[in-house]
Amino acid sequence: MSDLTKYEKFLIDKIDNNKGDNIKSLRDFTKRIWDNPRIITYFTDHGLGHSQRVAKRAVEIIKTHPKKHKSLEEDELFVLLAGIYLHDIGMQCDISKFPKIKKIAEEMGANFNNIDLSKKEDYSGYSKDQQYIIRENHHYLSAAYIKYAWYDKGGDGLHNKISYSIDKFLISDVIDICKFHSKLSIDDCKINFDRKGSNKKRRVAAILRLADEMDADSKRVDYKAIESCDIPPKNKRHWYLHDNTILELEGKGKGVYTFCQKIMPP
Repeated sequence: MSDLTKYEKFLIDKIDNNKGDNIKSLRDFTKRIWDNPRIITYFTDHGLGHSQRVAKRAVEIIKTHPKKHKSLEEDELFVLLAGIYLHDIGMQCDISKFPKIKKIAEEMGANFNNIDLSKKEDYSGYSKDQQYIIRENHHYLSAAYIKYAWYDKGGDGLHNKISYSIDKFLISDVIDICKFHSKLSIDDCKINFDRKGSNKKRRVAAILRLADEMDADSKRVDYKAIESCDIPPKNKRHWYLHDNTILELEGKGKGVYTFCQKIMPP
């Protein structure tokens, strides 16, 4: 897979070849999911490009540890990489086609405010209200999507990339760190892996969450691309803040790292 960034390669090279191939399969799943028409329209990039930038930030975070990549063991790195690629797939979940995913998400704690998602508003897709509630619950939907796809062995061919790429001993941990990548308190994430002898689940979830939050600068968007479009004000504001943000890593080489966000004047 020649289009791997050096940061993706850095992480994948730390796990064995079989697990590395499985991660590449999950990466391909993510790319194909985001190649489909966007369910959440006019929102910032959450596709493979976003995952690649999150991988870069994750590497920067890991390198702040005195022992660098040794701060995470192989299974922990696998779960982190799986989370990097899968944490936002709930935003591409076509609930009208997969109502079971919505039910699983609700069992996890999702609240759709009684908005009907069983059918799209019109031929063009989900309404703004439907898109908003999907976006608000996307962390639950991502976790539910992974759970649904993993148990859908032999079903949808694309889902097989999840069901055959994630070990049965790690699937619940991948689901958890995707669920906790946004909105929920990280303190509620379990410390221990469910079926592996690791006490770093919360650390992995925290790395993913911080790396995801750090993809919030001008590298992610081009505000001019939507400046004249009629899109919801919240979405436009989100683009503007990204476009006018510089996120830098400071203090390199001193053992202390500060991630500085600088909002440029309009």
